[in-house]
Amino acid sequence: MAHLSGLHQRIAALKERPQLASVSGVVTTSLAMLKYFDQDLTPFTMVTTKSFQVVPNPGNREPILCEVASGSFGNSVGLRNQGMTLALEELQKLRDDYEMRTLLNVSISGSTIEDFVILAKAFEPVADILELNFSCPHAEEGYGSAIGSSGEIAAAYVKAIREALGNSGPLIFPKLTPNVDDIGSIAQAVMAAGADGLVAINTVGPEIHIEPISGSPILQNPLGGAGGKSGLWIYDDAIKAIKAIRQAVGPEVPLIGMGGVSTGKDVAEMILAGADFVGVGSAFAKVHQRNWLAYCEALVEDAIAILKGTESNSSVKYYSLEPSMEYKEHKIVERQEYGSDTLVVTLNGQWPYEAGEYVFLWIPGVGEKPFSIAIDSPLTFVIKVKGEFTKALSDLKVGESLFIRGLYGEPFEVQSHPQAILVAGGSGIAVVPALAKRLASEGVILQTFVGISNEGDRDVLREEIEKYGPLTVVSDQGVVGRVLNNLLDNALKEGCSYYFIGPTPFMGRGAEGLVEKGVDPADIFLSLELTTLCGVGLCGQCSCGKQLTCQYGTFVSYRFVLDNEPELLK
Repeated sequence: MAHLSGLHQRIAALKERPQLASVSGVVTTSLAMLKYFDQDLTPFTMVTTKSFQVVPNPGNREPILCEVASGSFGNSVGLRNQGMTLALEELQKLRDDYEMRTLLNVSISGSTIEDFVILAKAFEPVADILELNFSCPHAEEGYGSAIGSSGEIAAAYVKAIREALGNSGPLIFPKLTPNVDDIGSIAQAVMAAGADGLVAINTVGPEIHIEPISGSPILQNPLGGAGGKSGLWIYDDAIKAIKAIRQAVGPEVPLIGMGGVSTGKDVAEMILAGADFVGVGSAFAKVHQRNWLAYCEALVEDAIAILKGTESNSSVKYYSLEPSMEYKEHKIVERQEYGSDTLVVTLNGQWPYEAGEYVFLWIPGVGEKPFSIAIDSPLTFVIKVKGEFTKALSDLKVGESLFIRGLYGEPFEVQSHPQAILVAGGSGIAVVPALAKRLASEGVILQTFVGISNEGDRDVLREEIEKYGPLTVVSDQGVVGRVLNNLLDNALKEGCSYYFIGPTPFMGRGAEGLVEKGVDPADIFLSLELTTLCGVGLCGQCSCGKQLTCQYGTFVSYRFVLDNEPELLK
């Protein structure tokens, strides 16, 4: 565990090389992403978890993120987290697996002193630093900035946590809100109460972010859609706050500075303002994951050059200035119902895409979810009605609007044998036309199996799929995933690639069955429909091992899953 003297030694190294930190709630929200930053992104010397609470919190409904201008975001995650017990199990596993290179900063959030003490004691064995979330602007009443807006209240929390931990446990770093008149006085109050260092800033706001075409708030939360501001448009606020904090507490207090950092110049200016570690967060939405290491190395090298008086901006080549989350309005022109729970919706216009890519569909006031495009022209989606959002989708009439953003992911790179068998279940059938088209264009001989639970689904996309090869539709008839039996009866050990699309347990069963029959796991590909909340890399939820499917695409080999995160298919 880190102690203050050791942290000061790391800070002294800043004179030679700036040190980066990940920020709470951005990218390093899963065990896989924490390990990725620790093992692969060497410019980072600190990794920060999402904020954990005593009990699980589902957070707000999507959308939880919007891009108001390129690189400037509104967010309202609502402290979504798995709760203290599961989080502690995961972090203990991380600690047991190997010795981490980076400092582990565990963010905690509560609405009472008692909650914070429980959390601090629980995470004491695994944390180098405990970041006290006194600053979330869109949390429920009593949480986040409700604490950090008062120096007296914040100090009382810090004092109680310090008394509970003593002086030998993890370091205590309150995260301060910029939404106050005098952040310096609050910094002084928490330091006097026993804090070891400080973090600033959290998001600015909240305010309501309006989508210009619909005129509706984008974010979904009990605050009427009001969300915090992050990214480029809060950089000046961050610099102002960090300067005020440093002036108030003096030169010795460790300070993690963050807010809108996107260039090496920003890193240098934040250090000059008083930061010892520099947090990088929202910028990852504008850089493809394959370039994250090079981008962060460039941030550090540019900052070093600028601090020495030389202009440098090599990081700019990795940072996209194009909007990432802009909505387009489309009208429903046709709707076809199949059975009791399947709907095929056709919209005006087109949306070119390939297998491995997806979009988000948004209904203002209801929410948004990721969907694969079934046909690009006319633009067509297959909807399985199974939740609040898909029920709202199924209620839309011809002529009504649906909003789309994307594309996310990447096209699948064909690595196929001369023959291929495609197996789809549930809403996975939507991916089949694009995948079949791509494989057929490479001269691959195709056969497709589709499993259905409802006889009414037998003709969904049939005409489109049969353009590329024979189609066998298999009804469950009371046996879930019965189509897999047909697949295994027709399995070829050599000269054939296999592609699964559907629920992860379904794909896992099929892939495992093929391996038992002698098929090489490298010849089996899965379309991972993992949880994704943003599509741009910030939520960190769609990770398979160290890769985000929103960045690299949804298709991965079974070999890759077995080597990196086999529990995904359980």
